[in-house]
This record gives sequence, structure tokens and C-alpha cells, in this order.
Amino acid sequence: MTRLLAAIAIICSIGATVSAQDTAGSWKPTFTSRHMGWDVTCDAKTTGDLQEERCYIRYIDVYSPRPNFGVLFMFIEIKGGIPAVSLGREFETDLVATTLRVRPGWMRPEGLCAGGACSFTGATAVALIDAMRSGGTLETGFVDATGSEQLRQWASDGFDAAFTDLKREAAARGL
Repeated sequence: MTRLLAAIAIICSIGATVSAQDTAGSWKPTFTSRHMGWDVTCDAKTTGDLQEERCYIRYIDVYSPRPNFGVLFMFIEIKGGIPAVSLGREFETDLVATTLRVRPGWMRPEGLCAGGACSFTGATAVALIDAMRSGGTLETGFVDATGSEQLRQWASDGFDAAFTDLKREAAARGL
């Protein structure tokens, strides 16, 4: 019986180790760096014979604790050498009335965050990234799930270093 319990404990610890290294789904981190809240992650997964890789910057802002949990996040990826920016939120947060700007110098073009999603690529993404790399403060306003208006400001401290890491790691992986 003692050997059986020991075997179960070993199997559980191996499973815990594997799952602790796993990100969403079966993605496994291959690179991580942190720059003042701007996290850079590269990860990979294998599905059959297909190996997939991705690299991204992630910023997470928990603006309201439980029971009225609220989180806003930004992801920046480079796909085919072109940056893509996504601003996301928890379920039921209204981003239709969002203000999104980097002070000084950049403001979201009209209609970009319609329908509760805020994603852009190309020249718009490059302009936002350049404004953040220049030391601007990202400011976003929205209505949360409780109906309260929120105004969040994210300092760009560390963003330039994070974006430098993202570009280097994405290029090294051919992304």
C-alpha cells in the first residue's frame, strides 16, 4: 500500500510539473521577460507533426477585485513582420464607447473599437507602438460590467525594452 501511495504521489507531481509549464491549451513557454508590467512571452506547441510558435507582449490591468472582478488587457504580436494590437476585456465590459489614446500624440481612429473589440494592424498599430515607445501614457476609458465608467492609464515605462525583446525573439523564430 505504501508503494502504491508513493507511485500515485510521483505521478501526480509529474502531472503538476507538466501542467505548471503549460500555458493556455498546450502552449509551452520558450522565452519570457518582464519590463515594468509589460510581459514578453514566446511559446510553442506541437499538434501532430505541426509545430507552432508565437511571441507577444501582454499587459494585464485588474481594475476591480472580486466580487465585481474587472480586467483589461493588451496583446501585441508580430505576424509576418507586421504588428497587431488587441485590447481586450472581461465578459460584459462595454468597449463601444472606449476612448483610447496615448498622451501625447496618438488617438484611436473612430470606429476602431466598435462592437466590443479593439484590434488593429498596420499603420495604426505602428503609430500606437511608436507613441508608447516614445514614452507616452496609454489612456483608455470604458464602461465596466457594473455600469461604472472607468478611466485607466498605463505608463509606458519598460515598453520600449519589451518591444525590442518582442522584435528580436519574433525575428529569431521567423514570425
